[in-house]
Parts: sequence; structure tokens; C-alpha cells
Amino acid sequence: MLKIWKLACPPSDLNLVFPHTGGQPNVRDRVLCVGFYPALRLAGLRRVTFHSLRHSCASAMIANGASVAEVQHQLGHASPAITLAVYTHFFSGVETSTTDRLAEAVLGKSGQFVGTGPLQSISGNRLSA
Repeated sequence: MLKIWKLACPPSDLNLVFPHTGGQPNVRDRVLCVGFYPALRLAGLRRVTFHSLRHSCASAMIANGASVAEVQHQLGHASPAITLAVYTHFFSGVETSTTDRLAEAVLGKSGQFVGTGPLQSISGNRLSA
């Protein structure tokens, strides 16, 4: 859809996707007052900021099992430490299927160790089941 709009949008010396009249860059306040806030009002949503949308996106990603590294990458944080400093409280309540997937990878669906015969100790002696 952006490609279609880019071909149809007014030409701009700066090659902008959403230029202001005359091809100049839009300023933040104009985008908010002319586009964003009216769209929220028409949708029946409360007034929020772009920054709160960023937090909503991050919390939705975390709630759906995204890793710290994935959230960090999407938000553009310099390190995972920054992501954790801001969003640790969201990660603490998240339950994913990670442990179930790990158990299946190690034990297989049958509950037996994958790729092994009878259980053996480190010294090679057979262990009784």
C-alpha cells in the first residue's frame, strides 16, 4: 500500500512519503493535530501519544512471547539492558511454551531422551530404569 501511495502522493524535492503541502516535511504537531488525534476521535479511542503507542507495541510483543532481543531490535534500543530496564515488569508475568518446547526437544514426544538407547552413566555403565 505504501508503494501505491508513494506513486500517487505529491512530488517532493526531498522524496518524502507523506509530505506537507508544497513537498515540505510535516512537523510533528501538524501530524498530531490534523491526522492522528482526529483519527483517534473518529475511532472512539482515547487520546494517546506516539510514545504510548511504542510502549503498547512493546508490551503486546512481550505478552505474545517475544524475546528481550526481539523487542530490543524492534524498538531500536542499543542493548537488551535498556529494554529490560524499561520493560522488566512485563516479562515477569509472561508465560510461554518455552519449557514445554525444551522438554520435547530433549525428551521427545514420548518422554524418553531423544537419540539415546538405554540410559548410561558418564562412566558408561548402564543405569537401571
